[in-house]
Amino acid sequence: MTELFIANIPERGQNSYFWPLLDPDTISRETSRISNQTYLNAHLTALSVLTYALRKATGYQNITLPVMSKNKHGKPYFENFPMKFNWSHSGRKLLLGVSNQEIGVDIEQSKDRNLAQVASRFFSADEVAYLQNNPKDEFFRLWVLREAVGKYIGTGLQAFQDLTIKPNERIIQYQKTEMNNAFVGKYEAYYLAVVAEDTVEKAKILTDDFSGEENETLTIERFC
Repeated sequence: MTELFIANIPERGQNSYFWPLLDPDTISRETSRISNQTYLNAHLTALSVLTYALRKATGYQNITLPVMSKNKHGKPYFENFPMKFNWSHSGRKLLLGVSNQEIGVDIEQSKDRNLAQVASRFFSADEVAYLQNNPKDEFFRLWVLREAVGKYIGTGLQAFQDLTIKPNERIIQYQKTEMNNAFVGKYEAYYLAVVAEDTVEKAKILTDDFSGEENETLTIERFC
Protein backbone atom coordinates (compact mmCIF):
# COMPACT_ATOMS: atom_id res chain seq x y z
CA MET A 1 0.00 0.00 0.00
CA THR A 2 1.26 3.45 -0.93
CA GLU A 3 0.58 6.60 1.10
CA LEU A 4 1.39 10.22 0.31
CA PHE A 5 1.80 13.08 2.77
CA ILE A 6 2.03 16.83 2.16
CA ALA A 7 3.51 19.07 4.87
CA ASN A 8 4.62 22.68 5.23
CA ILE A 9 8.31 23.45 5.58
CA PRO A 10 9.06 26.19 8.14
CA GLU A 11 10.71 29.39 7.02
CA ARG A 12 14.23 30.35 8.03
CA GLY A 13 14.49 30.91 11.77
CA GLN A 14 11.35 28.93 12.52
CA ASN A 15 10.95 25.43 13.90
CA SER A 16 8.48 22.81 12.77
CA TYR A 17 5.85 21.10 14.87
CA PHE A 18 7.07 17.87 13.28
CA TRP A 19 10.66 18.03 14.48
CA PRO A 20 9.99 16.71 18.04
CA LEU A 21 9.32 13.36 16.38
CA LEU A 22 13.08 13.12 15.79
CA ASP A 23 15.52 12.10 18.46
CA PRO A 24 17.96 14.84 19.58
CA ASP A 25 20.98 12.99 18.12
CA THR A 26 19.44 13.03 14.65
CA ILE A 27 18.68 16.75 14.82
CA SER A 28 22.20 17.50 16.11
CA ARG A 29 23.85 15.35 13.43
CA GLU A 30 21.86 16.85 10.55
CA THR A 31 22.29 20.41 11.85
CA SER A 32 26.07 20.02 11.97
CA ARG A 33 26.11 18.36 8.53
CA ILE A 34 23.89 20.82 6.61
CA SER A 35 24.89 24.50 6.66
CA ASN A 36 22.14 25.82 4.37
CA GLN A 37 19.24 26.71 6.67
CA THR A 38 16.57 26.43 3.99
CA TYR A 39 17.71 22.96 2.97
CA LEU A 40 18.12 21.93 6.62
CA ASN A 41 14.52 22.90 7.40
CA ALA A 42 13.29 20.84 4.44
CA HIS A 43 15.47 17.87 5.35
CA LEU A 44 14.42 17.80 9.01
CA THR A 45 10.78 18.09 7.99
CA ALA A 46 11.22 15.16 5.59
CA LEU A 47 12.81 12.99 8.27
CA SER A 48 10.07 13.95 10.73
CA VAL A 49 7.21 13.13 8.38
CA LEU A 50 8.97 9.88 7.46
CA THR A 51 9.10 9.03 11.16
CA TYR A 52 5.39 9.78 11.46
CA ALA A 53 4.62 7.58 8.43
CA LEU A 54 6.76 4.77 9.84
CA ARG A 55 4.99 4.88 13.19
CA LYS A 56 1.62 5.00 11.48
CA ALA A 57 2.46 2.00 9.30
CA THR A 58 3.92 -0.16 12.09
CA GLY A 59 1.70 0.91 14.99
CA TYR A 60 4.79 1.48 17.18
CA GLN A 61 4.75 5.06 18.48
CA ASN A 62 8.31 5.06 19.83
CA ILE A 63 10.05 3.63 16.78
CA THR A 64 12.93 5.68 15.40
CA LEU A 65 14.21 5.85 11.85
CA PRO A 66 16.21 2.80 10.71
CA VAL A 67 19.70 3.26 9.30
CA MET A 68 19.54 4.96 5.91
CA SER A 69 21.86 4.85 2.90
CA LYS A 70 21.78 6.21 -0.66
CA ASN A 71 22.29 4.50 -3.98
CA LYS A 72 24.97 5.78 -6.34
CA HIS A 73 22.52 8.32 -7.80
CA GLY A 74 21.53 9.70 -4.39
CA LYS A 75 18.17 7.95 -3.81
CA PRO A 76 17.80 7.21 -0.08
CA TYR A 77 16.65 3.88 1.32
CA PHE A 78 16.51 1.96 4.59
CA GLU A 79 19.36 -0.53 4.88
CA ASN A 80 17.53 -3.24 6.86
CA PHE A 81 13.86 -2.32 6.82
CA PRO A 82 11.34 -3.28 4.11
CA MET A 83 9.52 0.06 3.75
CA LYS A 84 10.33 2.05 0.61
CA PHE A 85 10.13 5.84 0.64
CA ASN A 86 10.83 8.92 -1.41
CA TRP A 87 10.46 12.64 -0.81
CA SER A 88 10.63 15.91 -2.67
CA HIS A 89 10.43 19.54 -1.63
CA SER A 90 9.88 22.85 -3.38
CA GLY A 91 9.24 26.26 -1.89
CA ARG A 92 7.53 25.63 1.45
CA LYS A 93 5.98 22.25 0.64
CA LEU A 94 7.21 18.73 1.24
CA LEU A 95 5.80 15.66 -0.48
CA LEU A 96 6.66 12.27 1.01
CA GLY A 97 5.56 8.85 -0.20
CA VAL A 98 5.93 5.50 1.55
CA SER A 99 5.21 2.05 0.17
CA ASN A 100 6.15 -1.61 0.48
CA GLN A 101 7.39 -1.41 -3.13
CA GLU A 102 9.45 1.04 -5.16
CA ILE A 103 8.15 4.61 -5.32
CA GLY A 104 9.17 7.96 -6.78
CA VAL A 105 7.60 11.34 -6.01
CA ASP A 106 8.12 14.95 -7.04
CA ILE A 107 6.63 18.33 -6.16
CA GLU A 108 7.30 21.60 -7.95
CA GLN A 109 6.15 25.14 -7.24
CA SER A 110 4.75 26.90 -10.29
CA LYS A 111 6.99 29.87 -11.09
CA ASP A 112 7.63 32.14 -14.04
CA ARG A 113 10.69 30.94 -15.93
CA ASN A 114 11.84 30.27 -19.47
CA LEU A 115 9.77 27.12 -19.86
CA ALA A 116 10.41 26.73 -23.58
CA GLN A 117 14.16 26.68 -23.02
CA VAL A 118 13.91 24.08 -20.26
CA ALA A 119 11.52 21.95 -22.32
CA SER A 120 13.81 22.01 -25.36
CA ARG A 121 16.68 20.75 -23.21
CA PHE A 122 14.92 18.03 -21.19
CA PHE A 123 11.67 17.05 -22.96
CA SER A 124 10.99 14.77 -25.90
CA ALA A 125 9.76 16.06 -29.26
CA ASP A 126 6.22 14.87 -28.42
CA GLU A 127 6.21 16.89 -25.21
CA VAL A 128 7.64 20.05 -26.79
CA ALA A 129 4.99 19.93 -29.53
CA TYR A 130 2.27 19.38 -26.96
CA LEU A 131 3.36 22.39 -24.91
CA GLN A 132 3.13 24.70 -27.92
CA ASN A 133 -0.64 24.27 -27.92
CA ASN A 134 -1.37 24.00 -24.20
CA PRO A 135 -1.18 26.23 -21.10
CA LYS A 136 2.12 26.64 -19.30
CA ASP A 137 0.71 24.68 -16.35
CA GLU A 138 1.07 21.57 -18.51
CA PHE A 139 4.83 22.09 -18.39
CA PHE A 140 4.82 21.53 -14.65
CA ARG A 141 2.64 18.41 -14.94
CA LEU A 142 5.12 16.91 -17.38
CA TRP A 143 8.12 18.02 -15.31
CA VAL A 144 6.94 16.41 -12.07
CA LEU A 145 6.02 13.23 -13.94
CA ARG A 146 9.52 13.09 -15.39
CA GLU A 147 11.12 13.68 -12.00
CA ALA A 148 8.90 11.06 -10.33
CA VAL A 149 9.80 8.46 -12.97
CA GLY A 150 13.50 9.20 -12.56
CA LYS A 151 13.26 8.86 -8.79
CA TYR A 152 11.17 5.70 -9.06
CA ILE A 153 13.81 4.12 -11.28
CA GLY A 154 16.50 5.44 -8.97
CA THR A 155 18.63 7.38 -11.43
CA GLY A 156 17.10 10.85 -11.12
CA LEU A 157 17.66 13.24 -14.04
CA GLN A 158 19.81 10.66 -15.83
CA ALA A 159 16.59 8.86 -16.72
CA PHE A 160 15.43 11.81 -18.83
CA GLN A 161 17.46 10.84 -21.89
CA ASP A 162 15.65 7.48 -22.14
CA LEU A 163 12.23 8.84 -21.16
CA THR A 164 9.38 9.86 -23.46
CA ILE A 165 5.96 11.11 -22.39
CA LYS A 166 3.12 11.24 -24.93
CA PRO A 167 0.64 13.57 -23.20
CA ASN A 168 -2.24 13.19 -25.64
CA GLU A 169 -2.11 9.42 -25.40
CA ARG A 170 -1.20 9.41 -21.70
CA ILE A 171 1.74 7.13 -22.31
CA ILE A 172 5.07 7.11 -20.47
CA GLN A 173 7.91 5.11 -22.00
CA TYR A 174 11.25 4.44 -20.36
CA GLN A 175 13.77 2.72 -22.64
CA LYS A 176 10.80 1.95 -24.95
CA THR A 177 8.93 0.09 -22.19
CA GLU A 178 5.55 1.52 -21.18
CA MET A 179 5.11 2.39 -17.50
CA ASN A 180 1.95 2.22 -15.43
CA ASN A 181 0.69 3.72 -12.19
CA ALA A 182 1.75 7.34 -12.65
CA PHE A 183 -0.44 9.94 -10.94
CA VAL A 184 -0.51 13.75 -10.92
CA GLY A 185 -2.21 16.47 -8.87
CA LYS A 186 -2.09 20.11 -7.87
CA TYR A 187 -2.14 21.62 -4.39
CA GLU A 188 -2.24 25.41 -4.13
CA ALA A 189 0.59 26.61 -6.43
CA TYR A 190 2.34 23.24 -6.43
CA TYR A 191 2.24 20.37 -8.91
CA LEU A 192 2.97 16.86 -7.70
CA ALA A 193 3.41 13.40 -9.14
CA VAL A 194 3.94 9.87 -7.90
CA VAL A 195 4.99 6.70 -9.68
CA ALA A 196 4.33 3.51 -7.74
CA GLU A 197 3.46 -0.16 -8.07
CA ASP A 198 -0.16 0.30 -7.01
CA THR A 199 -3.01 2.80 -7.28
CA VAL A 200 -2.64 6.10 -5.42
CA GLU A 201 -5.81 8.16 -5.15
CA LYS A 202 -5.15 10.71 -2.40
CA ALA A 203 -2.43 12.65 -0.63
CA LYS A 204 -2.89 13.39 3.07
CA ILE A 205 -2.31 16.96 4.15
CA LEU A 206 -0.66 17.40 7.55
CA THR A 207 -1.55 20.59 9.39
CA ASP A 208 1.02 22.99 10.85
CA ASP A 209 -0.27 22.42 14.38
CA PHE A 210 0.67 18.79 13.93
CA SER A 211 -1.50 16.58 16.11
CA GLY A 212 -1.02 13.24 14.41
CA GLU A 213 -4.17 13.69 12.35
CA GLU A 214 -4.59 14.36 8.64
CA ASN A 215 -7.44 16.85 8.42
CA GLU A 216 -7.60 17.10 4.63
CA THR A 217 -6.90 14.96 1.61
CA LEU A 218 -6.00 15.90 -1.94
CA THR A 219 -7.40 13.79 -4.75
CA ILE A 220 -4.86 13.02 -7.45
CA GLU A 221 -5.58 11.66 -10.93
CA ARG A 222 -4.15 8.76 -12.86
CA PHE A 223 -2.00 9.76 -15.83
CA CYS A 224 -1.37 6.22 -16.96
